[in-house]
Amino acid sequence: MKKVLVSLISITVCLLVAQIVYSCMLVGDGKEIRTIDGKITAVKGETALLSEQVASASSLLTIQQKALSMGFTQKPQVMTIHKDQFVAALGPIR
Repeated sequence: MKKVLVSLISITVCLLVAQIVYSCMLVGDGKEIRTIDGKITAVKGETALLSEQVASASSLLTIQQKALSMGFTQKPQVMTIHKDQFVAALGPIR
């Protein structure tokens, strides 16, 4: 009877130690999962920002192409008026 009781106690202690070790491993895995989740959230934020920038760039490119097809130019043509080319005359026209 005494041998059975000692055997049961030793089995119980071994199972208790195994449960404690397993729980510690789960805690470590939980910390890893939290850090990985944080990294995933950061990457999702960067992805959203990059997709917004791509959409903005593609819309600006579309607007530029439409403007060029409508006759707008990228470099404005500057027209100057020289001294001899007045727009209005102060005196009578000869």
